[in-house]
Amino acid sequence: MSDNRFKIVFDGALLPGVESTTAKLNLAELFKSEVEAIEKLFTGRTVALKRDLSRPDAETYLTALKNAGVDARIEAEQPVAFNLAETHETGSSASDFSRPAASPYAPPRAAVGENLPEYADLKVFTIHGRIGRLRYLAWTLVLTLAMLVAGGIISTVSFAVATASPTAGMILGVLLGLALFVALVWVSVQIGVQRLHDLGWSGWLYFLNLVPLVNSVFPILLLVLPGNAGANQYGAPPPRNSTAVKVLATLWLAFIPIMLAIVVTLGMNGYLNQLEANVDSSYESSSITSDEDADQAATVEEDEAQSADEAGEPVDSPEQ
Repeated sequence: MSDNRFKIVFDGALLPGVESTTAKLNLAELFKSEVEAIEKLFTGRTVALKRDLSRPDAETYLTALKNAGVDARIEAEQPVAFNLAETHETGSSASDFSRPAASPYAPPRAAVGENLPEYADLKVFTIHGRIGRLRYLAWTLVLTLAMLVAGGIISTVSFAVATASPTAGMILGVLLGLALFVALVWVSVQIGVQRLHDLGWSGWLYFLNLVPLVNSVFPILLLVLPGNAGANQYGAPPPRNSTAVKVLATLWLAFIPIMLAIVVTLGMNGYLNQLEANVDSSYESSSITSDEDADQAATVEEDEAQSADEAGEPVDSPEQ
């Protein structure tokens, strides 16, 4: 019994609840192969993923495939004469993943039973990969603080240059401010696209931020909707949130209401100042009108008095 050998057989079946895309990505990671090559395993034909295994090795290999979401099975290895006559396999050289061969089924370069990476690597300055809600908030806070610091440095440098040459200071400030704006937009797009990937959405949806009315709701969706629990077409899930990420996200969530309160306060103060200015302007206009009416009335009274005086003066008789 100890001389019996076994093989791992797969015919395209998946475990219950496992999506085809997730299983293909997991297999591609397990075999260190491209997804296009893995898709050729899902044609419905029975293929041997691994041959000439002992029972413990076959169990280990099968466990790794089960973790990837694949419903493979162990079969006893048949003699060579029967292997040559199998109708569902193209031959040991084409379907055996244990030997290097020019086959669409690329041989795995990982050890049998190697655990799949549970999480993907984080990359900030890229549109590839995935980030969750809390990391999206944390990175946004860091980006905002970096923008404020860079803006302060640019302002200081521009004012320093402006003391010697106002024109040069203005030009330098405009150029540096434009560069800062472009960098801010570019990094914001990268972070937003990775958050969309975590939801399983296309990164092109980030342009919804340019649509009026929609751009007032879309950012809220990025903060509220949870990402896919497992792997999706954009890769494995992001790593678990660290303590630093949780702290930064909490600070940003506390900072948002403060900013809203400041904006509302400034808006109310501006409105009250404008209302007060309008009242003062109206009062001044009414005062000027009253003064003009009083002046006109005084002028009329003077004219009437003068007319009365002229009427009361004696007229010399021509006979005298």
